[in-house]
Order: sequence, then structure tokens, then C-alpha cells
Amino acid sequence: MLWVTPARSALVWHWEDPFTLSDRGMLSDWLTQTHAALQRYAGILPFDVHVYMHRRDGAKEPVPWANTWRDTEQALHFYVDPDFSEDAFLSDWTAAHEFSHLLLPYLGSENAWFAEGFASYLQYALMVEMGVIAQSEADARRDKKMRAAASALKVAPLSLPESMPELKKRGAYPTFYWGGAIYFERVDAALRKQGTSLQSTLRQYLDCCRLQKTDLDGLAATLNALSGSSVFASELTLMRETPGIPPRPAKSAGTTQKRGP
Repeated sequence: MLWVTPARSALVWHWEDPFTLSDRGMLSDWLTQTHAALQRYAGILPFDVHVYMHRRDGAKEPVPWANTWRDTEQALHFYVDPDFSEDAFLSDWTAAHEFSHLLLPYLGSENAWFAEGFASYLQYALMVEMGVIAQSEADARRDKKMRAAASALKVAPLSLPESMPELKKRGAYPTFYWGGAIYFERVDAALRKQGTSLQSTLRQYLDCCRLQKTDLDGLAATLNALSGSSVFASELTLMRETPGIPPRPAKSAGTTQKRGP
């Protein structure tokens, strides 16, 4: 059964397991709020988003699993336990993380550090946009996660992209997720010194270029052109060539930018 939420970029609902009408209302409200926050933050998505809902009764958390699919459609799959409250779902970071993935095209499994770093860096910014957490809380959560990743990688003999297969094999997903987020922290800090930001660049990218097929280097080149900088490519080179992880900026740049009314 399909259920379409009217919007400029519509959510197309696929209820893969039985859910009550009350459950559907609660879950659709949660994800509609996340979708709206993403578009306030970065602009209108140039496609509809297909949302596949699966039940996982008896889970220890509201969303024990979720993933993003970009093939013939832009799709998100959420495995949820609807016995949790709507507040519990709103306080969970998973939806903000998965929706963030949609801002960039699929770049290949070998670049998962980049894609997961991007979604990790943005997830708390979207929760701020939703009014779920304060900016200070977002900064503190992000800083704690990246400090742990930087500590785990500081003596690594290989760069993060080179280390990622072994990290995945060991199940050290937070290390390469938040290690990848350090790339975006460094990019954002450098852009802010130039009078712009990662957020403003993403807004331009979504408006002009999101549907173009590209690889990681092509994406970095496009983002450089839009931002009027060389930051995305130069930081990518640094990530590929630095054993462990490049140092974090002296002070976190944050990800929230004030906009006009």
C-alpha cells in the first residue's frame, strides 16, 4: 500500500509489514518532520523519497536498523519498533543520519568513510533544525564522537580510506564514521574562514547538481567550483595521504548557519 505525503519533494510510503493507523500516523509524523528539516537546512530535494517501513518488535531501541538505497529510486528503509513513543523516535539520530545521505549521490562502497562521515557530521545539525536538541548539545555530541575517532586513529600507519576495510572487518564503524566526519569539520572550518560554509555550498549543490552522476573526485571538483575554493579537493588529498587522521581544527566550526527570513 502506498501513502503519499503532499510536499514539494514527496515522501512515498511503503508499509512492508502490518502497522496500525495510530502507528502509521506517529511514524509518518516523525519522518515528515525530518524530511522537512533537511529541506529547510539544505534546500528542496530534486526527487521524491520512497520510505519503506519494516517492523522489529521487541527491539531495545526505536530504530535498530536503517539504510539508504539509491538505484531506480531514492529510498530509505527503516526497521522500527512502534511500541516506542514519538518522543523516543524524534530523539533518535537515525532518521537525520539517513536523510542526510540523500544530499549526495552514491559514491561506491570504497568511499563509505566519506558518505558516512558526511551523514554523521550533519545528523545533529538536522536535529537542531527540528528543535529536538540545542546547538550546544549538537556541538558537544559531535565533539565527543570525533575526539574518540581521532584518538583511535592517531597511531594508525595507514590513512583513513586505506584503514577502512580493516575497521569494517573489526566492526569499528564509529571510528570510520566519525573519522570521516573530521574531513567535513575541516572543510567547514576552512570555508568559514573564507566567508562561506559547508551548508551554503550544499544548498547550491542541491539546486544545480545533485542529479548529475559523478565519482568522489568529480564531486569534490564540483563543490570546489560552487564554493569558489580548493578546499574540498585539497582536504580529500590530505585524508588520503595522512597516516591516521589529519588534526581537527583548533575550534569546532559547527554546522548551523543563520539565514534570512
